Parts: sequence; C-alpha cells; structure tokens
Amino acid sequence: MKSFLDVSIESFNNTIQPHSHNVWEIIYFMEGEGLTYLNNQPYKFSPGSIICQPPRVIHYRTLEDSHKIIRLVLSHMDDFVLKTPFYHDNYSGDFKQILLQMINYSYIKERNWENILNAQINLLKEYMISWNLPKKNSYIDMCEKKIIENLSNPDFSLKDLIDTIPVSATYFMKQFKKETGYTPNQYLTVKRVDYAKSLLINLRISGLLIKDVAAMTGFRNQCYFSRVFKKITDVSPENIVYP
Repeated sequence: MKSFLDVSIESFNNTIQPHSHNVWEIIYFMEGEGLTYLNNQPYKFSPGSIICQPPRVIHYRTLEDSHKIIRLVLSHMDDFVLKTPFYHDNYSGDFKQILLQMINYSYIKERNWENILNAQINLLKEYMISWNLPKKNSYIDMCEKKIIENLSNPDFSLKDLIDTIPVSATYFMKQFKKETGYTPNQYLTVKRVDYAKSLLINLRISGLLIKDVAAMTGFRNQCYFSRVFKKITDVSPENIVYP
C-alpha cells in the first residue's frame, strides 16, 4: 500500500503555533536553529536535524532565526517502531539527498515514480531504524568519528590513531571489522569514496574538477583517486551521471 502524500521545501520566519495532523510528517531542517516540540517535549534543531511526527501529536516550533525545511507527508508508516522522534543526518547528508531526489521524482513524475518514492520512503525508515540501534564499542565509535573528521586530510595516520587506543591493535582491528564489516583502512577508503560520490554528483553545479574532488577526499593525486574509485564503485569518476 502506497504511503506517499507530499514532499516539499518550505521556509518560515515565525514561530509555528501548536497543531496536529492525521498524517505522518518527517521534517528535515536545512537551515536555521530553534526548538521543536512534540507533546511539549523540546528538541533543539539545527541543520541536519530530523523530526518524525506521528499523527494526532501536538507539535510546534519556536525560532532563533528563520529556517528552511524539507517536509515529507505520509499516510502511514507500516511496521515502524518510533523509539525516538528526533534524529540527525550522517556526515554525507544521505537522508537529505534522498529527500531531494524524492522532490525531483514527485515533480517530474516519470514512469514508475510512485513505486520509486515508496522505495525511498522505506530507505529513509531503514536509516532511522539504524540510528536507533545500540551504540558501538566506544573505541570503535571514536575511531569512526576520527576517520570521518579526517576524510580530507591526506596526512591522516590510522596507525597513529590506533596506537592511542589502550587495547592491542590486533584485537581492536578484529572487533572493528566485526562491528563495521571493514578493516579500519577499508572503512577510511570507502568513506572517502562515498564522500567523493556526493561531490561528483553535484560537479556541474559546484564547478569543481576531478582533481579538486580527489584533493578534498584525502587523495594525493588524481590517478590514484580514479583507480581506487573505480575499484570500489566499478565506475570511473568521469562517468558519474550528473543531474
């Protein structure tokens, strides 16, 4: 059963008064900061924040400045257990990119567009479910965060990072692969390539060159970047399909 009703980008300059709906709303905050309330429970939002509002729940927002949102409206959320209504997008903005794609599909309405939208809704649900899962080992979590923080740094040393962790390197790397599916080095490479994909998709808009993307994702030269990118994605950076 299809659940998609609407998706749009909206801007606000005023406080949103208390109200409710008979539909589900997923709100993605693109710009601005403030407080959003569900049943009088406050959640501080900033760019990248996500609020999932069930039907018939009183909600409202107070603003510190103007803000812009993406608003996805659904008739139902089958089999979705809402452990928390508040989330935050990952470093590469995957949740936001899916919502922007949905806006494009809903506007153009190409063949099979409704089924594509509902598949994307399921993907958004999977992201929220994954964010509800128990947290990883604190050392692994710290290592992942350090890797994400250093995606653009060609001098970043995984060895130096692992040497600061007070367990044996062999044990740590075994646990890291068990929890993430990758060795630390593989994880760094995959995340750099994921980041590169997000930059390449918007290449025409940003005006970047392939060599710029290579540098921004921690690769010292374009040739090595292209080899690694193709090995992981089976596509050369030059052949990424642009909008």
